[in-house]
Amino acid sequence: MSESYAEFHDRLAKIYRQQAKTGRLGRKSVAIDRNGYVIVKGKANRRSFPWTGLMMVAVAFFAIKGVMIA
Repeated sequence: MSESYAEFHDRLAKIYRQQAKTGRLGRKSVAIDRNGYVIVKGKANRRSFPWTGLMMVAVAFFAIKGVMIA
């Protein structure tokens, strides 16, 4: 019993160290698998600026411009 208790506190300390290193708790994703277990996963960080959307707008602009010139 004391071994499992010590292991639990070691894992808890590891989680607290990771949270202190990142400076925030982070976003979480919760899923339930086939057996009914709840699984909590961390989500990826969001990008600071939507570069993909900006690139799509630029490509669409030049495509429309090319069609109009042709």
